Amino acid sequence: MEAEKKAFITTEEYLKIERAAKTKSEYFNGEMFAMAGATRNHQVICDNIMFSLKNQFKNKPCIIAFGGDLRVKVNKSGLYTYPDISALCGKVL
Repeated sequence: MEAEKKAFITTEEYLKIERAAKTKSEYFNGEMFAMAGATRNHQVICDNIMFSLKNQFKNKPCIIAFGGDLRVKVNKSGLYTYPDISALCGKVL
């Protein structure tokens, strides 16, 4: 029996689909993966970490204002994802 072939999509196709979608998906190596929602406890932990980082970054050249709704591309791997928290120190690419 032959294994079913997966239909891979390009980065451009993913971004077009994602921009029109009502739900978030991650993208890696030609595949899209639907993201699940967070639990209350998960969100409380994320909020606490964000608050702590904001305090630590005061008067430093870092931006810590990104929650889970910001799509991020990891250049090294090509992954597109929605991390719970993103911090940026340095130059924006």
